[in-house]
Amino acid sequence: MTTSHPAAELLETLFKTAPHHLYLEIRPIPNGFLSRDRRFFRLRQLQRHGFDQAIPAELGGRSNVYFGVCLRRQRGGTASDAAIAICLWADLDQGLPTPWPTEVPEPSIVVETSPGKAQAYWLLSHAAEHLDKVEELDRRLVHVLGGDMAATNRARVLRLPGFRNLKYPEQPIARLVEMHPEQHYTLEAFASLPPLAKARLPQGSTGSSAHPRRFDPHAGGAGVPQ
Repeated sequence: MTTSHPAAELLETLFKTAPHHLYLEIRPIPNGFLSRDRRFFRLRQLQRHGFDQAIPAELGGRSNVYFGVCLRRQRGGTASDAAIAICLWADLDQGLPTPWPTEVPEPSIVVETSPGKAQAYWLLSHAAEHLDKVEELDRRLVHVLGGDMAATNRARVLRLPGFRNLKYPEQPIARLVEMHPEQHYTLEAFASLPPLAKARLPQGSTGSSAHPRRFDPHAGGAGVPQ
């Protein structure tokens, strides 16, 4: 199905074959403000009529726009609402590492959220319902890449491309820079990543980040934009 917006292209690549009874969460958040604007779309409708229907194009540059990386079982954005994972993901405030670690598979998708910062996705060959395992592998993956450990929980929302990043005075537009939809992995492909000595974080926890406190869509805008 043809899409007209980079956010719709990303969402279609991630979720076009996902179970149709689940929900996609879209969360617009004005910079620094708590937002109750959470939008939920049944996958059945998006798969049938196009993922452009989920894109809040009317907001233009007036809001950061995020999506739930794990599909929801119902209209909610908490850890208990998360149903399955279609991918592993990493929020990389320092950008993609160079050289690329040999133990980490190449990402299927890369979004530049602002100059020098990125979010990467690894498409899974099968949807994963064991979200404890997904979170564990995601933390190990992010640890190797030097990413944000606070962004590895199942309730996480991540930035959509094609919208302005209002954290910064320049308000750069997040860009979809790499897309390899044929590149899928099993969870076993990440099993050789070094284990973490740190005890497992509670479900839905935002954990602790090695980076200074910043705007966090899960903190209701309480963080300070960097």
